[in-house]
Amino acid sequence: MALEPPLTGGIPATLPNLKVNAEHQVVGTLIDVQFLPCFHQALKQPVSWKSYPTARLIQQVRNNKLDMIFPMGFTSERKAQLIQSAPVQVTRDYWVYTHALPNLQNKSLTVGVKLGSPQASYVQSQGYQSVIFHNNYAGLLNMLLAGRVELIALPDLVYEALTSQYSEKSIYFKMYLQRDYGFYLKPATKPAQIKRINQAIKACRIE
Repeated sequence: MALEPPLTGGIPATLPNLKVNAEHQVVGTLIDVQFLPCFHQALKQPVSWKSYPTARLIQQVRNNKLDMIFPMGFTSERKAQLIQSAPVQVTRDYWVYTHALPNLQNKSLTVGVKLGSPQASYVQSQGYQSVIFHNNYAGLLNMLLAGRVELIALPDLVYEALTSQYSEKSIYFKMYLQRDYGFYLKPATKPAQIKRINQAIKACRIE
């Protein structure tokens, strides 16, 4: 059976160790790269990938300009705008700090988050009064190391990828939340296509 025409997909541009090559395929060392070839084969449809900032990705999918985004942490705000897939895996959100863990009940703490991330939504919902936003994760970690913030919030895979580059630094973490992650699909996705995508995810899900 011939493959269907390619779908269009986007990955967040600021994820470390995850890129789109000249052939519009996702490459890198994150575990999601191992999942995608199985997913494409199970779906029986290739995906032509692009890399954009997260806010633009969400806008492109919401406006039906892209078919899907991956990998994306699941949040109620995103689910209200887009179609959420079956989960691919669980991700953990970490508080990251360089000395003793600050008192998390102190809402005047200076907390750094990536703009548009699930971690940003969580931190704001907890009532922290001094939230500093950065456009990318590497810049966020550099703010912490420079002492510009007392604490930052990162997803586990980003924490592991970034801190491996700073083995000489004292960087600590504490998990504060677990969430599923996977794909977000454009609102115009047909039910039969949603079913096929979810079946492919379940066939290839990362254990």
